[in-house]
Amino acid sequence: MPHPNYPILVGFGQVTQRGDDPRRALEPIALAAEAARRADADAGERLLRHMDSVRLVNTLSWNYGDAPAALAAALGIAPRDRVYTSIGGNSPQLLINQTADEIARGEVRLALLAGREAMYTLRLARQRKIDLAWTPALGAPQRTIGDARWGTQPLEERHGAAMPIQIYPMFENALRAARGWTLEEHRRRLAASSSGASTTAADSSPTRHPTVRCSPTSSARR
Repeated sequence: MPHPNYPILVGFGQVTQRGDDPRRALEPIALAAEAARRADADAGERLLRHMDSVRLVNTLSWNYGDAPAALAAALGIAPRDRVYTSIGGNSPQLLINQTADEIARGEVRLALLAGREAMYTLRLARQRKIDLAWTPALGAPQRTIGDARWGTQPLEERHGAAMPIQIYPMFENALRAARGWTLEEHRRRLAASSSGASTTAADSSPTRHPTVRCSPTSSARR
């Protein structure tokens, strides 16, 4: 018999924004609201009004202050619980894990989990010197989960290892060396792995990059 509070996914929604006019683009919270509406439609259009928790992954493209409250307002709902995450690549999975734990303990009955970014729109606006009339920051999150510490130490930063794009290649090279692979062999293996991910993304209708970027035999230059 299943656990009475077993966490299950009851609806899913995804939005990909295309277009090159920042003034016509949806802001991040509007994208999250549209994705939530699609998730509600996927679940039979009957759950949003019963949501008792709204939870968002931290966004880098805009500061809303209390972002979960901004999303709840955009959806016209009043959840008793609003949760935000700290910044970090692990935060989406952390939010899923913690929400599942709280559901299993009976602390949460129905939760909306969302993430949203509009970095492409933001970069275009900055390049064209366009001021975006997006929702201003208001308040602070009711609750924030995750580790808010910066992800690197001063020693790492002094050696130029401050961002993932600088740190992950060192991990990859260490793994390559430990396995005795040449640089070219490792590139081929990375290309094959990335090709599978690219193919999956290209087959997904909401993807921003509908073209397969590499083949299993291509060489992924770094």
